[in-house]
Amino acid sequence: HYLITQHATISDAIQKILINRNRFLCVTGQEETIIGCLTEGDLLRILAKEVSIYESIENYVNLSFRSVYVANNDLLAATKNALELIRDHRLLAVPVIDSYGKLIRVVTMMDYLDELGV
Repeated sequence: HYLITQHATISDAIQKILINRNRFLCVTGQEETIIGCLTEGDLLRILAKEVSIYESIENYVNLSFRSVYVANNDLLAATKNALELIRDHRLLAVPVIDSYGKLIRVVTMMDYLDELGV
């Protein structure tokens, strides 16, 4: 639910965000490696510019995104680091990526709230 190719349309991205309900997508390049992210806010800013919804998202991808790498197959430690990033930087979600740049999982604000027991 979180992956979308860089060649997808703005309309495709809107549909995916509506499905995953976390207002966040990881954008993939070649071989499904994560090259950036796209948020609901990014899409709203794109639409405000009156860009066609059939245009590719390629030129709108946020290439400066925060992520966490899984080191030594320690997903628990990576998840903890992602939760800390969410807390410290008020992020909606943080992708957890393997050494090849492929998505392992996405840690969300809801995960953070669950961790707090809220």
